[in-house]
Amino acid sequence: MPDGKIIAERATYQSFIEFLDKVGYERVAKLGLLFGKYPIVSSEPINNRYKQANAHWYVLANWPTVKCAQYINDIADLLDLYIECDVVPKD
Repeated sequence: MPDGKIIAERATYQSFIEFLDKVGYERVAKLGLLFGKYPIVSSEPINNRYKQANAHWYVLANWPTVKCAQYINDIADLLDLYIECDVVPKD
């Protein structure tokens, strides 16, 4: 993250939630990014692929870690943020 923080939660969706907490759910939702036919951020759970991130937002939780990292990098580029995401092997 721009402040030097490293996000490395055990579950991919948890890292994505932490990223969105910093960047803003609404900002990312407005980008309209889809994984297949599913929005990566939604104000309502579309199906069981989504986890509740907070009282107002849901995130896609059932997608490959590598794809999530690519989307984080894409979001950073689209929002002109200095963020680089890479996949770290789990111990």
